[in-house]
Amino acid sequence: MKTILLGACTVGLLTGCLQERTYLDPEQNIGLTGSSSNMSLRDGQVHGDFGPRRGFDGEATRLEGSNDPQYGMTVVNVVREQENVGAGMVILSISGRTLDNFEPGEHSFRYDQNDLSTNSEIFVNVCGGNDDTAFDYDAPAENGTITVEDGTDGQRHVDIHTETPVVDASTGVPTDDVEISDSSFAYQPSQR
Repeated sequence: MKTILLGACTVGLLTGCLQERTYLDPEQNIGLTGSSSNMSLRDGQVHGDFGPRRGFDGEATRLEGSNDPQYGMTVVNVVREQENVGAGMVILSISGRTLDNFEPGEHSFRYDQNDLSTNSEIFVNVCGGNDDTAFDYDAPAENGTITVEDGTDGQRHVDIHTETPVVDASTGVPTDDVEISDSSFAYQPSQR
């Protein structure tokens, strides 16, 4: 059952950046039963390259996220729309527990399309597009880390580092080059 659920989540996340994606209002309850909740996010940053969109560097123009303690899931979208560059987005997806349940420190993840059991808890997608409503580049980050820190302000601070193989635009084959992105955000934990 876990393999089926992981496979379904992976398929859903791989299409997560496409133009038809519907985004939830972060102030709206997502409608699941139980103790689901949305996140209060702030201080988002996006730096790096997302496919053909290069050189993102600055504050996030949109932050969205939801914790679902009942099903043990967290999803956070960190988006930056930048003039003359387009839009870049990092989607952090956690299953099995919420971000609130991570111990402070660095947590590594790895994605291998041939072995979905490499990391069944943390999955990160990177996306790029002409603007924040039309993402045409969407790739799973192959390696990376999330670093969680408890701030003195009561907020949790999260840094997301991704490493994604560059895909040759003409052949669709990954090259030996790697694009790197670093994103971050802070949020008010819903449980401790």
